[in-house]
Amino acid sequence: MINLLVVENNVEQCKNIVNYISRYSNQVKVCGIAYNDEDAIEIINTKLPDLIFLDLNLPNLEAFNILNYITEKKLNKYVNAIIMIATKPISKSKFEHSQYINCFFKKPVELRNVVLRLNEIAAFKLSNNDEALIRNKITHELEILNYNFSYHGSKYMVDALYELYINKDKYYDNLSKDVYPVLAKKHHKKANTIKCDICHATKMMFYDCNEQVIANYFKLSSSIKPTVKQVIFTILNKL
Repeated sequence: MINLLVVENNVEQCKNIVNYISRYSNQVKVCGIAYNDEDAIEIINTKLPDLIFLDLNLPNLEAFNILNYITEKKLNKYVNAIIMIATKPISKSKFEHSQYINCFFKKPVELRNVVLRLNEIAAFKLSNNDEALIRNKITHELEILNYNFSYHGSKYMVDALYELYINKDKYYDNLSKDVYPVLAKKHHKKANTIKCDICHATKMMFYDCNEQVIANYFKLSSSIKPTVKQVIFTILNKL
């Protein structure tokens, strides 16, 4: 699944866009909505969307503030990953930030065509950069929980989650039987070492992470420690 940020200051139009994409695209998920440049930049930094749907006609040239931020930070993941809408036709070749723009749509936009384009971009991204994309998302979720990547177990956790993600058509209920041996072979370790290291990293996460963050993330009481399996399957459901 590819995550999309929608940036549109017209609340009603934004609602229509989000509802249409949610209904007609099975490859793209709206992960954030922003009505101004500040909210958009915050979502870019916290939720790491893969694509951006951006209204060029935001007040006070705010769309350009977003594009300038992406350019200054050299966020190359957004090269050819921004869909723009505008009231007047614009030539991409003459646009200052053309490397980041996939296409322009003129208002009023035909949402069916937008979804077709989003699905095309999503299919391309997933087929050409699937592993890096998914591993980045996994790492981001673990960072939210304050996993310490100086521990081997945190790195093994990324591998475990990726292994489960790419085999999501299979039912892997026993991590010790189905997942840890695969990682052991990859890292030239014993399966029990992989298990112990992941358990240790998860235990330390519980002590290092803010209690309220854990409670909100797992929908648990702040005093309850999430198990490794709870961590893994909660994250998988967020990818």
